[in-house]
Amino acid sequence: MNRANIARLLGLAAAYDARTIGEADVAAWQLALDGLDVERCKAAVVRHYRESTDRVMPAHIRRLARTTTGAPDVIPETGETYCETCKGVHRQDESCSILIRRTAIDGPDPSPPPRENSTTEGNRETV
Repeated sequence: MNRANIARLLGLAAAYDARTIGEADVAAWQLALDGLDVERCKAAVVRHYRESTDRVMPAHIRRLARTTTGAPDVIPETGETYCETCKGVHRQDESCSILIRRTAIDGPDPSPPPRENSTTEGNRETV
């Protein structure tokens, strides 16, 4: 994003949190948000203030901008993605910490496993 886009993005944030914006802010945010799409960043600011009263920071924007389209962006260095369930970052092949906690608290999924057709194999009967 260019400086004008960053200044407008900070202006949008200022409408929510009354921050003051200077040249140093624009330069720092431009470095932190390098490579992100301006429209996804605007949507991320709005989403942040719908869900939080905390002052938005570049890390919030980076995290939320990755999820505004629903397609997970993989962090190349780690292979991790943002998880909507736990609001954290973990590898796609790892279990979500929220799901692990729910299982620990609520117990395993109570639904029975799928049933097979009734047959007799040797001394064992499968139902």
